[in-house]
Amino acid sequence: MGNFGESVAVFGNTVIVGAPHENHSGRIKAGSVYVYVRNGNEWDFEEELIADSPSSHDYFGESVAIYHNTIIVGMPGHGSFEKGGAQVFHRDGDFWEYDGAPISTGGTSEGQYGQHCDIHREIVAVGGALVAPPKVFEKDFTNAWVPLGYSSLTTGGTAVAIDHDQGNNNDILVVGGYNKVKIFYHEDNEWNENEDVPTETDDVVDGDAFGASVAISEGYVVAGAPMTHAGGLSPVGDVFVMDLIWT
Repeated sequence: MGNFGESVAVFGNTVIVGAPHENHSGRIKAGSVYVYVRNGNEWDFEEELIADSPSSHDYFGESVAIYHNTIIVGMPGHGSFEKGGAQVFHRDGDFWEYDGAPISTGGTSEGQYGQHCDIHREIVAVGGALVAPPKVFEKDFTNAWVPLGYSSLTTGGTAVAIDHDQGNNNDILVVGGYNKVKIFYHEDNEWNENEDVPTETDDVVDGDAFGASVAISEGYVVAGAPMTHAGGLSPVGDVFVMDLIWT
């Protein structure tokens, strides 16, 4: 399996594992995603997912996320000039079906959208190259995935995470880039940066790659810094947890 385990996600009793360098359908590094479900004390293989129209070097499975019965898979090599994209699946009984056409981010050449992705409720976020802002989509009344206020996002970053703040009834977007983590909330079809939330730490220095990975759940943001050093050793990595206090 080509780079099996490059990405993983779990929700309840379902685990999904990306293998973005998998060859299939006569396509080189088209990529696959494997779905497993818990059966007692064991994990049973359920299904292999592939892109709707796989192409060589799609790298389908570079990123994965799951929420209840919906899966999103990033494929940063998809489309002309590596613009990238994502594919959404929905569970139908015992099988996973394509949930609409592949999401086209409309990115620039080598935008490589799909390096990171996340989903919460019926909103998905897709991150691309560091210089490009992430793209956010929601499902409309026709069940199509349409842009959600991403024209207001100007902060570049590849890592993305999304959640919902029950107290303020706002969707929250976390964007991780080079030594930075930015927090946005969605209001009036725009993503506004919340400047009251600390997004940097004095323990981070240039080159630590703070924000290379991010996650959010129940008011806590987690950010990875895989290139941090300790005691003069080679990079050992670190993880920072931030408590969001909304005002």
